[in-house]
Amino acid sequence: MNFLSWQFALFLALAAAAAYRLPGRWRAVWLLAASAFFYLTWGADHLALLAVCGLAGYAGGRGMQPAEGRARQAWLALGLAVPLGLLALFKYFDFLAGAAEDLLGLAGMAWRLPRLGLALPAGISFYTFLLAGYLLDVYRRRVQPETGVSVFALFVSFFPPLIAGPIGRAGRMLPQFQAGRQALPVEMTAGLRLILWGVFKKLVIADRLSLYVNAVYSQPAGAHPLQVLLATYFFAFQIYCDFSAYSDIAIGAARLLGFDLMQNFRRPYLATSIQEFWGRWHISLTTWFRDYLYLPAVRARMAGGGDPARLKLTDYHIVLIFLLSGLWHGAGWTFILWGGLHGLYLLAANWRAALSVRLGRAAQPPQGWRRALAMLLTFHLVLLTWVFFRAASVGEAAMLIGSLTDWSGFPGLDVILGPLGAAGFALALAGVALLFAVEIWIERRGAADFDDALAGLGAPARWAAYYGLAALTLLFGVFAESTFIYFQF
Repeated sequence: MNFLSWQFALFLALAAAAAYRLPGRWRAVWLLAASAFFYLTWGADHLALLAVCGLAGYAGGRGMQPAEGRARQAWLALGLAVPLGLLALFKYFDFLAGAAEDLLGLAGMAWRLPRLGLALPAGISFYTFLLAGYLLDVYRRRVQPETGVSVFALFVSFFPPLIAGPIGRAGRMLPQFQAGRQALPVEMTAGLRLILWGVFKKLVIADRLSLYVNAVYSQPAGAHPLQVLLATYFFAFQIYCDFSAYSDIAIGAARLLGFDLMQNFRRPYLATSIQEFWGRWHISLTTWFRDYLYLPAVRARMAGGGDPARLKLTDYHIVLIFLLSGLWHGAGWTFILWGGLHGLYLLAANWRAALSVRLGRAAQPPQGWRRALAMLLTFHLVLLTWVFFRAASVGEAAMLIGSLTDWSGFPGLDVILGPLGAAGFALALAGVALLFAVEIWIERRGAADFDDALAGLGAPARWAAYYGLAALTLLFGVFAESTFIYFQF
């Protein structure tokens, strides 16, 4: 069920209305049934797989409750093995088989390994990490294992973030499900504001930009470097508006039902460093890797002794974590290179910071024109990595980057405008400009997000914003059948 369909709008309205009216005891039952129905629309086999993963997570958590030592580790391994094993089977088996064939070929062995050709279940990357985080939190005694079957089932299957996040944390979400929260009118209003902003970003900005991006990246060999450059800029804003739109709609839908999900984006293209970018982009995944993989690895190295500054210079874990992040996004070398580049960026930033400390130069946040320059540099470093993320193969990514070195000849205006035409191209640029204007406004107000900034305005300004966004969406939205980019992950 697509978030942008009238079916979902009707479903969400009914789910929210009933959840608001039902008493706490029945509200959880209703939400669990609604979540099961939502996921059932993706396929009965998808729901069965989710149930199997959920049962493994529940059993692992309960088994760890009285266990100690190796028994506790065994229950953790059992709970993790099922969701992570299924994720590996569905998402990575064919890719690893192909990689193994390539390695065998280099050794002179022409072996053909089997392929499964399995379709990736909707949301499996997200609910697998949700379960893994829960089990690791229980193992480290950060949260108590959930004993209520219905509460745990709702924690795993809650439909707003199920398909593409934000990835929830047990310490944040389980208490809300245990309390059986009811949405307050102010929360429902806030939820509707976020949904409206998300729908606008998806239909007016992301889906229009995708028309140009798809045309260029589907035929890289014949693209002029100016087209490649424009398409890559457009993709940077397409993927941001597309994914942050899903997150806004998910967070807004959860608020309509009385629940508070974590913020997933915080104006990432206003970052002045790669570190700051990753503190603003896909926050739920970034913090997941930080808390469950990176920090434990760093603490283990620190426990072995050594100079912290020297450890920072040899912080290879950060590259490994971003290689895994790339692999999480997709079973392909383009995603691995995308993650590896970000890992190298961060390692270089660590070296620069360590050198500044050794030279006695305390790092200061850039101000004025230096801030603007740092923002532009950070954006373009990220922009380079988006070529690998979007390209169909490493060869095509290299072809696209290589084409930027040959500016001989200049295409006609109709070629530059591509499938958008003059009017569509102007609308695309206007959409990006409006996005920047709104995000700078939010940043300067010191607000958490669009809803927080809008809530601080007077009623006339708020209603003007509501009607303005709705009118712009109806007039300039691209209403062709489309899905969210992160659904494929």
